Amino acid sequence: MCGIVGYINFDNNKPADFSVVRRMSDTLIHRGPDAEGFYVKNNVALGHRRLSILDLNTGGQPMFNYDKSIVVVFNGEIYNYVELREELRKLGYNFYTTSDTEVIIKSYEQWGVDCQQRFNGCWAFALWDERKQQLFLSRDRIGEKPLHYAVYNNSLVFGSEMKSLFAFGVPREVILEILEVYLVMTNIPEPHTFYKHIKKLQAGHCIVVKKGSVSELSYWDLPEI
Repeated sequence: MCGIVGYINFDNNKPADFSVVRRMSDTLIHRGPDAEGFYVKNNVALGHRRLSILDLNTGGQPMFNYDKSIVVVFNGEIYNYVELREELRKLGYNFYTTSDTEVIIKSYEQWGVDCQQRFNGCWAFALWDERKQQLFLSRDRIGEKPLHYAVYNNSLVFGSEMKSLFAFGVPREVILEILEVYLVMTNIPEPHTFYKHIKKLQAGHCIVVKKGSVSELSYWDLPEI
């Protein structure tokens, strides 16, 4: 178990604040007690709390591509990363770690946001493409790994747990009507939460943020029976 946090200001002229993303990350120390890492540049901030499992020496995050134009923070595991790594090597890609995180980066370089179609695993990740000025959030097909987000104060904020969004400053405005749903269903269906501003990224969905526009897309669903 690891934890990811971050945000992007829609105003390109409003720089991200390291102290804010650090505060968000500190709420998830229980998810990743082994290490922490940050990326803060211009209007984007990403944070990662790591529980070291794979590639103990070179698997730290955030992880970058060769020219640091792409950066990712990732919670989960790509089960078929060895097979994907071999496929990408045949396409001419070089690898510098043995981690599944690097496979996500190279897969994105090759297939763009369609890379998530090729992953077999459980994941929640955030990938920033500096060249395209695009933030890409993805959650696995059945939602095993959590990812919450809010569009608040002219920013998109995300985190593995809601407490990291509260640390950003998202208000705790409760939706009392949701309590009735919870008592009937004993759960709160995605994308809803108890809080007005916070949503769960639905299983099998991704979010693309570009030029201040937020698009949530479905990339997978159960087949019709």
